[in-house]
Amino acid sequence: MIDQVTSTTAPTPNTIIEGDCIEVMSRWPDACVDHCIADPPFGIASGGGRGGKSKGLGWAFSSHVTMQEAWDRFSQDDFFQFNVRWLTEVCRVVKPNGNLLVFGTYHSIYQLGFILQNVLNRRILNSIIWFKPNAQPNITARTLTESTEQIIWAVNETPKRAKKWTFNYWEAKDLAGGKQMRNLWNGDSWNVWAVPVAPPSERLAGKHPAQKPLELTDRLVLLGSEQGDRILDPFCGAGSVALSAMRYRREYVLVDHSRKYVDIARERVRLFHDSYRGRIPRRLEESGMTLNDAELRALSSVPVPQADNLALVFEVPSFVDDGDDSKAAVAERLKYDVRQGPYYADAAIALRLIGESKSATSEGADKLHVTPIGRGYLDESESAKPGRRRFIVLNSPILKYVAAQLGLTKDGEAVAYPLPPDLLDEGKVAAVLQQFNLSPETASRRAHTLRTWLEQL
Repeated sequence: MIDQVTSTTAPTPNTIIEGDCIEVMSRWPDACVDHCIADPPFGIASGGGRGGKSKGLGWAFSSHVTMQEAWDRFSQDDFFQFNVRWLTEVCRVVKPNGNLLVFGTYHSIYQLGFILQNVLNRRILNSIIWFKPNAQPNITARTLTESTEQIIWAVNETPKRAKKWTFNYWEAKDLAGGKQMRNLWNGDSWNVWAVPVAPPSERLAGKHPAQKPLELTDRLVLLGSEQGDRILDPFCGAGSVALSAMRYRREYVLVDHSRKYVDIARERVRLFHDSYRGRIPRRLEESGMTLNDAELRALSSVPVPQADNLALVFEVPSFVDDGDDSKAAVAERLKYDVRQGPYYADAAIALRLIGESKSATSEGADKLHVTPIGRGYLDESESAKPGRRRFIVLNSPILKYVAAQLGLTKDGEAVAYPLPPDLLDEGKVAAVLQQFNLSPETASRRAHTLRTWLEQL
């Protein structure tokens, strides 16, 4: 990590830079990053850039001041000029047709959209509405509770020349439960962009008043970039964009003028780097192994299955198709208790037979859906299903990972059949599974599960 950049030198990837983002970016060459995800000051503490609230934003019936950050206070003219300057630099350093994803509330979003569309002549594709089910209450008691933020999705090119921007349509459809993802969807009692604010588990390194949850930044990274792309966040805050980039094998360059928040972001990166979720992408790189984003999500969501009966695992897509679309419902269908039953849904997720989408409320259960892989299996004839089961298991992210770590395959190849003897060696497999932060005993049990699966093929 670095604190300064050399004049006209492209930023070093995977760094967090302390400094004013406009000054820092001014020293970079043109088109040196692929995309930008920006969460700029909203001007909330100054009434949306209109001044007059130098003491911050306070509660209607108490002396408590909620928002008093100096970085969020501007005069009206200063706020507009600040937004023009940083967006101009972003458009210069982002490659043509790169994605620009810019957060805002009603205090700032209309101004940001005006600048992008009318001052900089960028093409705007969508306005995404992020609904926060657990947003803080209205503190003025004079208007509705503000429970949304907007994200402008623009292309770094003029409307006439914008083309071939990155949008991972099928990844979006998978995240949306097999349906086209909308910018705000409340169908089937769940909302694609309903994401609770960052939980305490994501604030262990320190707190930022506008910290974005990883579920949200994960989604933006997955939908708007490719593996290996370099993503700029000029207002890094607590560093969520860096963690999402690391999780899905992208590069990041973050900037923030506050030493306090730079330290928090760097500590979060360090903690993630040392966790098993951080180690797995690095080991993939070291082994030259390639997994696509959907496989990475499956490996991250359920790294090591623990349901021994493979035949029952392959029954789960039919349960979900019948309407048993929660882990609890799958458990009840299998006559397992609520603790053991979800293992089978998890195992089906690990094999990418089903996926899960977040519910509209933080306390609601995630909704399960049949993936294209699961649909293909259900549509197979009974005589063809044994071969399809073998194909799905041997192409699963966990088997690919284990085989690559044992030196049995390379570059994300499927496991060959007949099976290599080392893949049936529970001791060798267990040693690999300990990379997922499992105890030796648990790794041994999970290795036995994988061997059982392979024997059942």
